[in-house]
Amino acid sequence: MNCPNCGQTTEKHAEFCPACGYKLSNQRRKGRLPLRKNGIIIISISLFLILAAVIAYQTGKSASSPSKVVDSFHKALDAEDSTTVTKLLVSDVDGWKVKNKDSQKLLDYYKENSSDKDQLIRQLNEQAESAEAGRNTTIYRDEDYAVFSLKQDGKKWLLFDQYVITVTPVYLKVKVDQDNARILVDGKELTAKSTKDKNYSSGPIGPGNHEIKSVLPGKFVSSEKKEEISIYNEKYDEVFKEITFDVDAIKVNSFYEDSILFINGKRTDIVLNPEFTDLGLLPIDGTVKLHIEKELPWGNFKSDEITVKEDNYIKFDDLAVLTEAEQEPIMNMLNENWKQYTETLNTLDEKNMKLMPEKSRKGVMKYAKRLKGLSGGYEAEFVKAVYVVDSLKMPVYNADQNRFELKVKAEYTLNEPLNHGYWVLIDGDKATTTYFLDLYYDEDDKSWKIEEYKDGSFYIISSDVTKTYEF
Repeated sequence: MNCPNCGQTTEKHAEFCPACGYKLSNQRRKGRLPLRKNGIIIISISLFLILAAVIAYQTGKSASSPSKVVDSFHKALDAEDSTTVTKLLVSDVDGWKVKNKDSQKLLDYYKENSSDKDQLIRQLNEQAESAEAGRNTTIYRDEDYAVFSLKQDGKKWLLFDQYVITVTPVYLKVKVDQDNARILVDGKELTAKSTKDKNYSSGPIGPGNHEIKSVLPGKFVSSEKKEEISIYNEKYDEVFKEITFDVDAIKVNSFYEDSILFINGKRTDIVLNPEFTDLGLLPIDGTVKLHIEKELPWGNFKSDEITVKEDNYIKFDDLAVLTEAEQEPIMNMLNENWKQYTETLNTLDEKNMKLMPEKSRKGVMKYAKRLKGLSGGYEAEFVKAVYVVDSLKMPVYNADQNRFELKVKAEYTLNEPLNHGYWVLIDGDKATTTYFLDLYYDEDDKSWKIEEYKDGSFYIISSDVTKTYEF
């Protein structure tokens, strides 16, 4: 080493220059200090980088571990976090990617089938343990589709095995038992006009609950069918579903000609007659109700509703065309007529019979004279009338007479203390018999009138609905 002051050559470890006495020790220290400091810095940086690499390695290894992936998936399912579930799932089929709506359908399925979720997590944890132990991760089972599996999928940072949860979708094949139906799966239209018994494909679709909707257009009422299908752990890559519509070809008629048909309260252009009219296909699930309306001389008639069910022949033939309020005046008129009839038997005065038809009056007078000629004479008091209600419900149109007619079934009881006339039943002084009373509706007078009456060959039985008057 040379002296920086005079240039004299000096010993390596000399503190002073032998020529000029210049102190050399400070200069040597200054030359050594930078080397020592730089070394410490380099060593520190190296140690930090090694430590960071170790931490990063452990962190990366832990983050990509099979058990970590399964745990994240489990937590997302429990939290019903469809967004995270979507991020964690990888499609096992090219061209199909798991979307948020697919994950939501899976979550909806697990709400109703929590045991399937628990079983899945157990299977995935078993796969994770196998992977971390270096064993085969495949769990063998019979089902191969609409399932989940833990699989190794490449490397992370070129160092760690990357694990993902894969889902295998299926194809849904839908057919209906009718032509011209619209078919939708999860809101997506498969066809706007079906061919009967032809399969229409939807997919790929993932595990979960899926809605199948079919609409069959009708002339009057469309039939709609909604069904939810659960797809999970399927044995085949295609799931088949057949939709059966609750419809039938309905035929309908009316006892009254020219009745207007109403469907679900809405007037149609269909005019019903006694012959059956074909309405085509209608739902028979109880959603369709029919009634008829007809303008009659005494007012508009509206029938009760008939629900369309399994019987495809619907008859409007048992109708209460005359309401109770409309029947009451008719029975009151008949009661008054029989009071007049009884009074004529007592008085032999034909003028009392104001309601009896002209052609019947002579017969009544002849009968009254015969009774008065009996030994001891004859007296009568009208005490009771009974009418069969069903005989007053449905007037019949007589086309020859151009009028509506009724054949009323009645039972009359007279109290006859002296002698009895011709009666079916006699109980002490009371004598009872039945009659048919033929009535017609007079449109000019807007009232029901008696055409004729005759003895009836029937008995009123307990099952008959009746209306009784006592006097």
